[in-house]
Amino acid sequence: MKYIQTLEINEFLLEKSQKNYDAGLNLLIVKEEFKGLGIGGLLYNHFYDYLKQHQAENFYLFTDNSSNYHYYEHKGLSRVAEKKYYWEPGNNDTLEIYYLYEGTLNLSD
Repeated sequence: MKYIQTLEINEFLLEKSQKNYDAGLNLLIVKEEFKGLGIGGLLYNHFYDYLKQHQAENFYLFTDNSSNYHYYEHKGLSRVAEKKYYWEPGNNDTLEIYYLYEGTLNLSD
């Protein structure tokens, strides 16, 4: 059930942005014990290079406040939408904030 609700939240974020994107990244996760080794950067760079090879001019990325969303800001992406969601209404401990980020590619590089 949580997966379906997350899909609905992501769809809401895309609609809220009122933009069309050439590509999207739905999930980028590095296991906790492997963080800080550059694996996330390698995966992200591979994704970015793949988009350039396929002439994508822009893309979106979903993340949330339980993830390292500052990483995407460091990579130059912009937050364009967010949505708060309580997995148990009225229980602040179950609050999760979902974000939609966007990035653009310089295809002339």
